[in-house]
Parts: sequence; C-alpha cells; structure tokens
Amino acid sequence: EIKTMALHLQVYVYAMGASQLHETVLGEVFVPSLVPFVTMSLVGDNPRTFTVWGPEKQLPPGFSRETDAALVTEHGVRPYLGDMVLDIKWMPESPSRPEVG
Repeated sequence: EIKTMALHLQVYVYAMGASQLHETVLGEVFVPSLVPFVTMSLVGDNPRTFTVWGPEKQLPPGFSRETDAALVTEHGVRPYLGDMVLDIKWMPESPSRPEVG
C-alpha cells in the first residue's frame, strides 16, 4: 500500500545516549495524492492535516490477521500518534501544464 502513496514521510526522534546519538523512527505520514497541492498552489496557501501513524503493531504469538480479524479491527494495526499540518508549494512550469513543475 505504501507504493501507492504520493509521499511517505518518516518522523524521527533523536536522543543522546551514553556514547552516541540515537536516531529512531517515531512514526510515519502517508500523503495519498499531491493533486490538492497542485490545484490550490495557484490560489494561495493550502495546509492539510495528515495523521502520524506509529510503527505497525505485532500480534501476540498464536494470532494471525486472517483468523483473528476482529482483534485487528478492534485494536488497529498502527497506533495514532498525532497530526502533521503540511503545505507544499508547487511551482508549475506554466499555467497550461500545472502538473509539471
């Protein structure tokens, strides 16, 4: 499913450990289409809110997504971590070809 997204952003947290800086993926943001940014960039700002999803949960041993679908439906596959407000400025090559920038 990630391959069908226009953008896949990773949100990192950086922490200083005893000996080095640790970099950990905190969550991910998926942007399904850039069309709203392309069409609205000619008009003005167009910030959009996207969900920040946590890492994919692992089911306990002995459970599977196929046989225990209710468990996945009830608890979800990825936890909700928060929201990201994102605005992309698209600079089209020309007004006649807004999809090329």
